Amino acid sequence: MAISPFNSGDPELALTIFRNSNRLADFAQTSNQEATAPVLEQLLASGSPDAQNIERSLSVLLPSQVPDVLNQMAGESLGAFTNPREANAYAFAQALSRRYTANEYRSGPVKRQAGAAGGGGPSAGGWLEPVGLFSSQSGGVNASTISANSGGLAAGFDAPLPGWTNARLGLGFGYTRHSLEGSRGLTGQGNTYQAAVYGSWEKKGYYAGLAGRYAYSNMETDRLIAFEDIDRRATARSSGQEAGFIVEAGARLGDITRIAYRPMVR
Repeated sequence: MAISPFNSGDPELALTIFRNSNRLADFAQTSNQEATAPVLEQLLASGSPDAQNIERSLSVLLPSQVPDVLNQMAGESLGAFTNPREANAYAFAQALSRRYTANEYRSGPVKRQAGAAGGGGPSAGGWLEPVGLFSSQSGGVNASTISANSGGLAAGFDAPLPGWTNARLGLGFGYTRHSLEGSRGLTGQGNTYQAAVYGSWEKKGYYAGLAGRYAYSNMETDRLIAFEDIDRRATARSSGQEAGFIVEAGARLGDITRIAYRPMVR
């Protein structure tokens, strides 16, 4: 604001208004908010009718309300799929691990003889295991608390290699359905389809196993965005691929009919 006199002696009041120079990123308090703010600023700069509507609704907010709006627009529920997918991969690996020692089980009565396994194991066979995973991720620093549930099945088929009574080769398959639920109206669903090729060798209680796994996941999230004149639901979709392998070696010590120990490395 500036005051400048005229020659006539009458003062003139000149008022200059500057737009607030604060950026949305200045209000961000978490990594999700910091990632969302510049994207929203790019949208506002487009000048589209939708952007103008959002800008009008943002302009009347108190500074303390802006972080919550950024949270509503952040896609943190997509990131939350990482933990359920990793847990599912571990559960699938556990199922394969149990097949590495299939040769130690024979048909007929169990003999009380340590290290008796490996002398010609079972013939070809299949397996089936249910998968159930439950988790809760507590939000800190204004992040959402998200609960995740996963359920599905893992199955496979393996058989002894010709001429190798102690070695087996098999295929594994699995399907897992994921669901997410969090604060601020965050929900999500996902599907993981997976397959593996695995092989194992076992003799006299010692064993080794190797598996290669591939998985494909598709994910969808839905969240409520509501502030001032804005009231809508936003949907995001993504997909991801996983590939990896598991190597394991171990031994069974003790009497399988009483107490046995299985030290292993993976």
